[in-house]
Amino acid sequence: MLDFDYKRHKDEGILEYEYRICGYKDQIGTWQDVADLLNEQLGQEYTESKYRKQYQEMSKIVAIKDATACSESEVLEEIKEQRRLLEKAKIQMRDERNEVSRLYRENARRESFSDMIKRCIEGYEPTGFTCFRFDSSNTSVTDMIVPISDLHFGVNINNTYNTYNRDIASDRLSRYLGKVLEIARRHNTENVSVVLLGDQISGLIHTSLRLENNENVIKQTMDAAELISNYIYTLSSHFKTVSVYSVSGNHSRLQPEKALNQKGEDLDKFIPFYVKAKLQNCDNVTVYDNTIDESVASFVCKNMLVYAVHGDRDSIGNVVQKLTMMTGAKPDIVYMGHLHTNQYMTVYDTKVIQSGCISGSDSYCMDNRLRSKPEQAVSVIGDNGLECVYDVTLG
Repeated sequence: MLDFDYKRHKDEGILEYEYRICGYKDQIGTWQDVADLLNEQLGQEYTESKYRKQYQEMSKIVAIKDATACSESEVLEEIKEQRRLLEKAKIQMRDERNEVSRLYRENARRESFSDMIKRCIEGYEPTGFTCFRFDSSNTSVTDMIVPISDLHFGVNINNTYNTYNRDIASDRLSRYLGKVLEIARRHNTENVSVVLLGDQISGLIHTSLRLENNENVIKQTMDAAELISNYIYTLSSHFKTVSVYSVSGNHSRLQPEKALNQKGEDLDKFIPFYVKAKLQNCDNVTVYDNTIDESVASFVCKNMLVYAVHGDRDSIGNVVQKLTMMTGAKPDIVYMGHLHTNQYMTVYDTKVIQSGCISGSDSYCMDNRLRSKPEQAVSVIGDNGLECVYDVTLG
């Protein structure tokens, strides 16, 4: 009793039928049994050899056909995979090409700016501010931290509370210098650390600033660097050593939209470079690079660990914790700017000093119901730590 359908199907060809029945050979028995069944169903008189050889040849053809179909399918999948990899490679190549182009543009801008700086410093003869010298009879010796925060050079302000332009910027720095020397005489200060806290130029990040700016950002940067260089040069004639540290602000970035700006693309970075080139013959002036991150200046003043940041990424309440977690070392003093007002706070035994601005209230302040007077926060450091902080008003 056969347990499969051995009858020929209605639409089944003879060869198809023979091939199907031969496939059940193991169930039917011998090849002779297969031949007897087929001859009976088809009315034929072929030998078992005919059916056996025919089945073997047809099996080879079917195997080749199946293998070819499988191979074609694999080839198609491989082609699709190669296309996907090719598209991915094209995207990567385009991204890399864009990145290379960006680096070329960035380097070109920097080289162009560097060339401008070199031209400006050729034949330089230092000129200082008019200020007094001092002699102190005090026996104790202190050091001083002098910030220059938020100069916003290049902006032209004329409102109810403030008038500011390039001439007034120079006057305020001159007044600032005189007050610094007065403090130094009072405390017998020997060394000074100048901290450039960023936003030395007005920049283009706010629409109101674009209207108030009376100079392009390149000229703003060049003139601000010249003014600060003269300030530091004059300090160098009154102190044993002048150490210069710097961080960049948010106003000097090249793109108004913060998210579009590349890290390191800001004009504040060129000011210490300019100062270093300008004052290279002043043996007691040293301009330091940042070792932790370009946004964090770190130095030691009278055995006190000092960090300096601009302030746009931190607040006076969280800056100590953030910097300690970032660096692994808890600072004794943190200096910051950005918010245009002097402020002082103790956080986890760390003294946080926020220095104001030199520019004073502008349209952005007025539009947001804010007001800031021109002021800076100068600190005096003795052998026992921070002795005092001066609110130096410049308006």
